[in-house]
Amino acid sequence: MKKENAIELRKKVQNLAAKGMKKLAIAKTLQISRPFINKWINTKDINNDKRGWKKGKKRKYTDEQEEKIIQIRKELAEKFFLEQLLSKIILVKKYQLISSIELSDQKV
Repeated sequence: MKKENAIELRKKVQNLAAKGMKKLAIAKTLQISRPFINKWINTKDINNDKRGWKKGKKRKYTDEQEEKIIQIRKELAEKFFLEQLLSKIILVKKYQLISSIELSDQKV
């Protein structure tokens, strides 16, 4: 969730709580968890979002970790491509089989 969306959601939580809505009702209305409601109802600085890294700061990986991530990503991409290709081949074979059966039925 983007920071702006999270802040808007927190504002909604506080507004509904200020209107007297119960926590469970807020959770159901906004489709979010009660722990989230409990955390943000009494928060004073609603715009303070400390999730993730500071702006402009990159994650720190060792060269070894970065290579492993790149390798895993390539393997997943290849696996996905092969699965897609295989499913298309199977569909073509099924179509060919059905067509040949229909043709043989027409000849008889």
